[in-house]
Amino acid sequence: MTTPQSLGRDLSGRLFQLLRRRSEATQALVQTLCHSCSVEGYALFVVGGLIRDLLLDEPYLEAMPLDLDLTVDGDPSPLYGVLAEAANAQPRIHDRFGTASVSLADGVHIDLARTRSERYPAPAALPLVTPAPIDVDLQRRDFTINAAGLALTGERANQIIDPHGAVRDLRRRLIRTLHRDSFRDDPTRLIRAVRYASRTGGVIERGTLADARRDRVYLKALSPGRFGDAWRLLLSEPEARTALEIARRLKIPQSRETRWFVPTAALTAFETAEQFWASMG
Repeated sequence: MTTPQSLGRDLSGRLFQLLRRRSEATQALVQTLCHSCSVEGYALFVVGGLIRDLLLDEPYLEAMPLDLDLTVDGDPSPLYGVLAEAANAQPRIHDRFGTASVSLADGVHIDLARTRSERYPAPAALPLVTPAPIDVDLQRRDFTINAAGLALTGERANQIIDPHGAVRDLRRRLIRTLHRDSFRDDPTRLIRAVRYASRTGGVIERGTLADARRDRVYLKALSPGRFGDAWRLLLSEPEARTALEIARRLKIPQSRETRWFVPTAALTAFETAEQFWASMG
């Protein structure tokens, strides 16, 4: 029987094996961050899409760009020097959100954030954040499948933190939000729901579907940049055509120009994002 402790140890082993194969620089950076956090008395966690994909054991992990999301239960600023040394460049620091990011020479992108809570003052607005422990931090994630973390240091080291059933929903390939106002808070999650349903070969949970249909109107509240970035990420998916078909069924706007949409014939005319743009041209 798999326990959270055994699953966490297995996940930790597979994480470092992946880093060793893909990026020795990233492996060394994470090990240094673990040491620094232990000295500072901080708990360091890996969160986000990499944990999801490791749990799914997806083969495309070896080919997809490697993005590593780390979060620390404490002030991350003492760790910025470690990031700078690894990247040979100063990290981009976003004081408003307590985050820093760097890109290494081998293309790996790393985000380091403080565990936090978020409050959205209006639909599609950027959140207001305050420091909070990891269990609260995971409540602000978009979907349950992304709301798990792996502790690298601290009292829960090598344990998976899964308060919202990420492992269960990943086994069922179920895309489910954590609360009813999730799409209102961040309408880009509508497009992400379609991406994840396509990528995992899964389905969107019934209540989440109802919320998506109710709240798709909020997509027009997004800035052009956030709207375009969300769609560009969808079109870079290995199963972009399937994602577009799901988006059409949900009547998710494909453009800020309401008269523009992808013709049905175009959906069957391409296998890659490049072919899609050629067909659109």
